[in-house]
Amino acid sequence: MSGREKALSERKVGGARSEPCLEHEEDVKEKEMPAGPPVSERKIASRHSRHGKELLASHTPSRPAPPSRSIKPMIAAVLLIVTAGAGLWNSGILVAAPMSPWVTGDIGRIQGYVNSASKEPVPNATIAVGLVDGTSNDTGWFDVDRVGTGRQVIVVDAPGYRQLRFITMISGGNPLQYRFVLNPGNGTETVDDSGTQINTFYLCGGISLIFAGITLAGALFAAQRRKFAVAAAGAIMGIALIFPIGMLTSGAALVLLLFSRGEFR
Repeated sequence: MSGREKALSERKVGGARSEPCLEHEEDVKEKEMPAGPPVSERKIASRHSRHGKELLASHTPSRPAPPSRSIKPMIAAVLLIVTAGAGLWNSGILVAAPMSPWVTGDIGRIQGYVNSASKEPVPNATIAVGLVDGTSNDTGWFDVDRVGTGRQVIVVDAPGYRQLRFITMISGGNPLQYRFVLNPGNGTETVDDSGTQINTFYLCGGISLIFAGITLAGALFAAQRRKFAVAAAGAIMGIALIFPIGMLTSGAALVLLLFSRGEFR
């Protein structure tokens, strides 16, 4: 055998021996690589995942939808503002009434009886308010018209009796009723009734002012749809504020607030 033939035979033997080695390496690589799940199992897992997400979404608590907004609270607010305005006007009139002829009127009228301390009628007694005067009849009755208004002094004078100076508030409109009691003797007696009347006017004016303030606060909260209790309290105060405006406007506002209570926060 020549040398060339010997070399070719050795190459054939080496190539045959190398092929099993390559197959062995491929088997090792396949064993080392982690085998994934089959395609069918992957599809099932994907379906389970989607189903779980759908269940989670269906059981997640949803936020409550905000209540629908109506115009009722705004109408109630306007009605309460009208009531509060009327209350403020009324409060100003009550405070200014004792000293303002524009409020009380320029002309007043007084009526009543003049009696003695023993409750007997005093005839021919003179009842004067400023420059205007009148006289009592046999029953002690008197009627003096076109007298001044505001804080006035009524002077009652009769023979044999002490002069009476009665300080009071006279307003225009309906006649004011008085009953004067004279004591026998000489001199002058003074009775001041104006302080009580003025204080009554001021007290009523102050109460009206407070009620008007609460009604106005209720109107503001109603317009903002906040604090239903405050808005309702304003409507209730408005009902008692001024008659008959307050009863009509605030009563309607209270009904509107009750029907729109769910809109308040």
